[in-house]
Amino acid sequence: MELPRSTLAVLALATLGSCQAVPGTEGTAGSPAPVGPQQQVSLYLGQRSFAEDSFWIPNEDQVVGAIEYSREDRADIVGWEIGLAGSSDESSDGAGNPWTGGTGELYGGLRKSWGDGAFRPYVGAGLSYIEAEWELYGQTDDDNSLAGYLHGGVQWLLGRSFALGLDIRTLFGSSLSLGQHTVGFDIPGDADYVQVALSFGWRF
Repeated sequence: MELPRSTLAVLALATLGSCQAVPGTEGTAGSPAPVGPQQQVSLYLGQRSFAEDSFWIPNEDQVVGAIEYSREDRADIVGWEIGLAGSSDESSDGAGNPWTGGTGELYGGLRKSWGDGAFRPYVGAGLSYIEAEWELYGQTDDDNSLAGYLHGGVQWLLGRSFALGLDIRTLFGSSLSLGQHTVGFDIPGDADYVQVALSFGWRF
């Protein structure tokens, strides 16, 4: 997985969103901008793709869901975020035996968004604790790792309370070893991924 390429994708998306962010007020025309901290709970649904040459094959493309809380204040330079995510895919080995791969993730870091119009670009970055698991032949292997993450995207505000968005995310720097109980020997690898997801947020 090439981190520079995924990072460029995040920055390009944020730049596009900033070009679309037009001046205005949040919510209905003429309504005042919110005062004080802006909090949001977001739900994400999308696809997480691990490196094609990784030990995740044949489960390298996984459905992912996440819940995230973020808080930003106009008086501060940056805000913060914390979230939980999980991904999973079920395929089979060469003999047709079911093979499930999945991850669970807890993350937290800094967040920054821009604009006063309906379109709000944002970026976030921080640390993640990710746990990976294989299930094959009725046996389970799991391992965990600390890693860094970077994500960004654009949100479209629907009045004062709701937002729809598109998010691109990458995880980098993880290190794992799986396979002792499922294939008979440990295979070194990682849980680094690129992820694309839609988001729905509740703002308060």
